[in-house]
Amino acid sequence: FAGRADLADGNWYAMRNRATNEPFRFYSWDAERTLRATDEDQSEVTGTNSPAFLYGKLRENAEFRRSFGDRVQRHFAAGGPLTAEATAGRWTQLAAVLGDAVVVESARWGDYRRDVHPFDGGPYELYTLDDHWITESQRLAGEYFAQRSDVVVNQFLAAGLFPPLEAPTLSQHGGLIEPESSLILTAPQGAVYYTTGGSDPWRFGEGVDPGASLYAGPVPLAGNAIIKARALDDGQWSAMTETTFF
Repeated sequence: FAGRADLADGNWYAMRNRATNEPFRFYSWDAERTLRATDEDQSEVTGTNSPAFLYGKLRENAEFRRSFGDRVQRHFAAGGPLTAEATAGRWTQLAAVLGDAVVVESARWGDYRRDVHPFDGGPYELYTLDDHWITESQRLAGEYFAQRSDVVVNQFLAAGLFPPLEAPTLSQHGGLIEPESSLILTAPQGAVYYTTGGSDPWRFGEGVDPGASLYAGPVPLAGNAIIKARALDDGQWSAMTETTFF
């Protein structure tokens, strides 16, 4: 999402807990080349001897692409954590906390590129709170995050990691339900299949799961339910919409 430009060049660690035989997990470091251009595209990042190589091989697998598309749907739709509103809101909260620390950071490192280690490129400036941090923070809150979510979804779509068929929307996206409540599912194209017990309505490689229902009208909600729904049109499935009611 953040357009990390140099992750595959070695700016990562892989660690695992050997005592409990846990899998390796990858961690990013030295990630200053992020949150730059709104159209930065890392959806098809490649590399050797790095997590990018594994990601490239996984993209060749159809079931991985399905799972990836479901994650995109979960995070970018229906109040997910990577919507424009959510990302801008988190940034604004974090920026408010960091303001005083940036003054200290500027005093310690603000002249480093200009006077100590110009590296290549330049010319460099004296980095300050007012001239650089506030300006950049406002750009991110008002411009970058407002556009980035839609850009990233379209990048995943172009890379074959998000299906073009639009996923169903729900009249209520989870939470408490009132007595005798019902749920309306809509999709602009195709038929909608859903389950209420947490199973996927699409049995991968086979088609509609035998436990799924074809949506034909409002779904009664009498108690706890895990709704999972997909649209199906001409043999093509959408990503999955999922939510929990209680």
